[in-house]
Amino acid sequence: YYYTLFLVKNQPFVVTEPMDYKQCWHHMKTKVLKDRKQFLPFIALILPLVVVAFRQMEHIPVYRDTKVRETFLEASECLESGRSCMVFAEQYDGELVNKYIYNLQWGYLYSAQKYFQRTGKKLKIYPVYCSESLKTFLVGEPVEFDPDRSVKEQSAEVNKYLEKTIGELGDSLPEHKIVLYK
Repeated sequence: YYYTLFLVKNQPFVVTEPMDYKQCWHHMKTKVLKDRKQFLPFIALILPLVVVAFRQMEHIPVYRDTKVRETFLEASECLESGRSCMVFAEQYDGELVNKYIYNLQWGYLYSAQKYFQRTGKKLKIYPVYCSESLKTFLVGEPVEFDPDRSVKEQSAEVNKYLEKTIGELGDSLPEHKIVLYK
C-alpha cells in the first residue's frame, strides 16, 4: 500500500463510484476485482452495505467530469478548516514505476493551487508508504507546492519525487509482502 498525504487530520478523497449502486458494481467488476472474479458473489451480497458505508463517510468526492472543480473546492475548504486530505493518486491502470507503486496522476495538485489562492499558504505534500505485513507506516520528507509555477509545469517533478521517495521508503524496510493497488 502507498498513500500520499496532505497534513495530518485526514479526510480522504473518494471516487464517486461507490456512492451509486450500479456504478459501484461496475467499478468492483472492472477495477477492484478484475482479476479476482471468485469474490464477486460475496461482493454482490454486501454491496448495499458498501454503498451505505461510503455515503456515510466524511470524504471529498472525486469527480471525473465537469464537476471536478467541486473536488478541488471541497479539498481547499477541508484544508482551510484545519483538517488534511488524504489522496490516493495512484493510476491503477498505469505503468509500474517501481515494485511498490504505479505512476501517479497529477490532478490532485489543483487542490494545492486552490488552497494557495484562497489562503496564501503553500501546501506540503508528504510521500507515505505502508506495509501491512510489517504493520509499518513511514512518512518521507514533504515537497512543497510552488504557487509561482503552473500545476502542469510542476506535476512531473512533484510526482517523480513522490514516486522515488515511496520506493525508497519501501526499500528501507526488511523484506515484506508488497500489495499493489489495482
